[in-house]
Amino acid sequence: MIIVGRSINSISINGLKWLLGDDGEPIRFADREIAKQFILDNGETAENIYSYWFEDEETGLRLDIE
Repeated sequence: MIIVGRSINSISINGLKWLLGDDGEPIRFADREIAKQFILDNGETAENIYSYWFEDEETGLRLDIE
């Protein structure tokens, strides 16, 4: 599963704020494409998609957006 975060106040040293569901838990996506589409469908621009952190929840590794 993929979780998505973004730097707090757009400053990388501040850590990440994860996309959360109504239950307060990170929203989990089956793959990067579904996560990207969710972000775009919720008002983000294609240019700003690169400011998000896509992480494989199981391994903790950051994933390329492409």
